[in-house]
Amino acid sequence: MIDRRTAFRGSRLLLGLVLACAQFPLSAAPLPAVVRAALDEQPEVLAAEARIRANRAIEAQARSAFYPDLSLSWSDTDRRDEQLGTALDRSARRSEAALRWNVFRGNADVSRKREARAGRTAAQAGLVEAREAAAESISLAYLDVLQLDDEATLSRTLVKAYRQLAEQVALRVEAGRISRADLARIDTDLLAAQARNAEVLTRLADAKYRFLRATGQPPTELQFPAFEGPDGEPGALVASAEASSPALAAARARAQAREFGVGVARGEALPRIDLELRRRLSADIDPAEVSDTVDSTQLAISVDIPLGGASLARIDEALERRHEAEAEVERLRRQIGTEVNLLYRQLVDARDNLPLLTERAQAARRLIDAYALQFDAGRRSLTDLANAHADEFVARTELSAAEHRVASLQASLLARAGRLTTKLRDGYRAGVRIVLQSPAPTVPAAAPTFDAGAAIAAWAAAWSAGDFPRYRAFYAPDFRSGAPGGTGRWEAERRSRLSRPDIRVRVAEAQIEPLADGRLRTRFRQHYDSPQYSDSVVKTLDWALHGSGWVIVAERAEAPAAGLAE
Repeated sequence: MIDRRTAFRGSRLLLGLVLACAQFPLSAAPLPAVVRAALDEQPEVLAAEARIRANRAIEAQARSAFYPDLSLSWSDTDRRDEQLGTALDRSARRSEAALRWNVFRGNADVSRKREARAGRTAAQAGLVEAREAAAESISLAYLDVLQLDDEATLSRTLVKAYRQLAEQVALRVEAGRISRADLARIDTDLLAAQARNAEVLTRLADAKYRFLRATGQPPTELQFPAFEGPDGEPGALVASAEASSPALAAARARAQAREFGVGVARGEALPRIDLELRRRLSADIDPAEVSDTVDSTQLAISVDIPLGGASLARIDEALERRHEAEAEVERLRRQIGTEVNLLYRQLVDARDNLPLLTERAQAARRLIDAYALQFDAGRRSLTDLANAHADEFVARTELSAAEHRVASLQASLLARAGRLTTKLRDGYRAGVRIVLQSPAPTVPAAAPTFDAGAAIAAWAAAWSAGDFPRYRAFYAPDFRSGAPGGTGRWEAERRSRLSRPDIRVRVAEAQIEPLADGRLRTRFRQHYDSPQYSDSVVKTLDWALHGSGWVIVAERAEAPAAGLAE
């Protein structure tokens, strides 16, 4: 029997290895690279590819029914005969060839060929469905690791904050400023935070292991993905998902195959007419018979009439299987509509909650700063300050969960519409996690200077050059023009306009005005010239501080007046 102490030491060693694995850094592997490397090795994708190959073989079998069958026969016989009372040992060798060709089977062969083709179409749609499902699964595992890594970072930050607070409390206890009970209290909070940190690291290690099992590669340097869209009203999103869903396309193809299967069963219930051409090639009998056929050609037509009701039962079976497939199409259509509508509602709620959760996290940081000052002045208890740190951890953890939930819901919506792999290939960009940004200091730093003339001139130069990335960088990440379609629609429209050749944008008479909410408003004359169109307008751009610079958050144009000052 294994000693309990040995088993306990072994379990502690295993836990230590798990926690050490959880603390390995994440290296810079973007989600598209991870999906691309792992997608084709997923079991569901391999199974779908095998189904395509199997359906190709079935289609080849169906085509072969249109060709005749050729048979060759050869016999070598030794027999003992008696002729006029005399025993004879005879040997006979004969060879024949026959060509059989079905000339009528009630169109069953044509229906079987169409059924096989529809089955191949269903298998191909099933491969797209499998790839989308695998990409979604990998994306969710990827985001799960990122979220738990965020939580582990925040947990370590809380432990560090409690440890610093414990050092401060110890100094105050030695100076006789506060009770020794406060030191016991903060030590208890520190132990609880360390235990929570260990639990988070264990969950992170589990998530990394699941990621490794799903992708065959360790989660190294993951980047938070920023999916764009899908945007639009729920009804339009549902209709779009139904039109492009690979699962629904596969179900419809299977229903069509069942429809052709009914044609196969009905054709096999009709009489079968075969044409046969048979020819004897040779006959050698020793000793010779009185007479024997050594050369003959025979043309025969045979009619087979199915009896017993089995063919009619097969028609009933085919009809019911068609009804089953049609019902499956309707079930999937309703399921996709329900899932897309539910996911979209959850996405809207999560997006709406992000600003509130961000404000809550910032407020929790401000509360800590205020309580720290009051605690130093003796006007706030240690319990209040410790609870404020715990509240900030909860607020930032919930913000992290909300950010990752938005990305997860976007990935799931794109997968339902069969567009996730395409989006990862063509429309991917790395995102920024608000939760990991440094908290705002108690005393806000001075805003960077804003040179209105230089900023507007650089904005116009990027437009004139048709440089969309440089032009886009002047706007807020979530900039909305006010037109339907949101940020994605605006970006597509501006990208298209900037691609036009020979554009020239000039600006003049720039004015700047500070607004009450901290933004800056610039107004200027804008002269636009291109081979197709020219105009002059008064343009207003509202700028807000974002990160370490100023970005455009609102834009509008109006007819020019006699002067901007008017």
